Amino acid sequence: MKCDSCGIENPADSSFCENCGSNLEAQALDTGSDQLICPSCGANNPPGNDFCDSCGFNLSGQPPIEHQAQIKCPSCGLMNPSEELYCTGCGLNLTSAPPQPKIPIIMCILTGPDGVEINITKNETLGRAELSRFVSPDKTTLISRQHFTIFIDGTKFYIEDEDSTNGTMLNNVELKDMGRQELKDGDEIKVSDEFNLKFSTS
Repeated sequence: MKCDSCGIENPADSSFCENCGSNLEAQALDTGSDQLICPSCGANNPPGNDFCDSCGFNLSGQPPIEHQAQIKCPSCGLMNPSEELYCTGCGLNLTSAPPQPKIPIIMCILTGPDGVEINITKNETLGRAELSRFVSPDKTTLISRQHFTIFIDGTKFYIEDEDSTNGTMLNNVELKDMGRQELKDGDEIKVSDEFNLKFSTS
C-alpha cells in the first residue's frame, strides 16, 4: 500500500506507514471528490471529519472546542483526543508511553579573571582567539594559537598543553610534556604566566 503522505510503498497489511507513520487505513478510504484532503499532511479524510485521521489537523475551519482535553503523543508529537488509547498518527500506546529520558549535558566552565565564563561541552582547543580578551592587547602574542586542549571523557575532564610557547600550568605545575592531566573542581589553570582560569563543572 502506497502512503499518500510520503509516497513510500508499505506491506498491504500495514496500518501505519513504516517511513512517516501516517495512518494508512485512513488513506485507503475512497478518494473520490467528496473526500476532505488535509491541507497539513495531504491525507484523504471522509466527509464530516472535523479533524484529519492522519495528523489531527482541524479540518472544520472552526477553532477547537476549548474544553476538549488532548494528549500529545511523546513519539510523533501529534495531539490526540484524551479518550484515544493509541496515537492516531503513529499508533503508539498512549496509556503506557514511558517518559522520554533526559540526556544530561556534560559541561565544564572556565572562569576568567574578570568573571567571563567559557562553557565547554566537547573536546576543545583554546588559544589566542578564545583567550586574548583576558590580557592587554600588547600581550596577546604571549598566548599560542593553540595553547591547550580540554578533553571530555565520560564525566571526567582533562587538560593538555599543546606545546605552547609560554606554557600552561595546572595548580602551579607546568604541563609541558606531561600529557593529559585530570581536572577537578576549583583547579587553577595559569596561561603564559599572565592570567588564571578557574575550572568548575557547575
